[in-house]
Amino acid sequence: RVPIKDGDPGALAIVGFSAPRRLEASFAVSPARVALGGEVRLVARLATTARQAQPLLVDYVVHYPRKRGETSPKVFKWTTLELPARGEITLEKRHAMRTTTIRALYPGLHRVELQVNGRRVAEVGFELSV
Repeated sequence: RVPIKDGDPGALAIVGFSAPRRLEASFAVSPARVALGGEVRLVARLATTARQAQPLLVDYVVHYPRKRGETSPKVFKWTTLELPARGEITLEKRHAMRTTTIRALYPGLHRVELQVNGRRVAEVGFELSV
């Protein structure tokens, strides 16, 4: 699981995913500012001009600010799908910003990257206030 979440091309090839072909991606987050305990809405649009359908493994990576100013990335699974030839799809997801026993949350800019077949293809950000 870890090599797949890390986007390792060899591991992804074993499970049937190669580099996305002719993929255009747009990514948005709302609201731009959220309070602790709230949630953000992620919207990804994926389109291709490729002449063949392609399987896509879609994840998103949240870069959480830590106590000392550095960030800690965490990969979250989104979906697996088949993007049709010359096709387009829009995906939506809600991500809760709650403290858990595993992760304490700190205020500041949280970057979110869209990862498709192990490649980071788009990035957005939002501000968390405590």
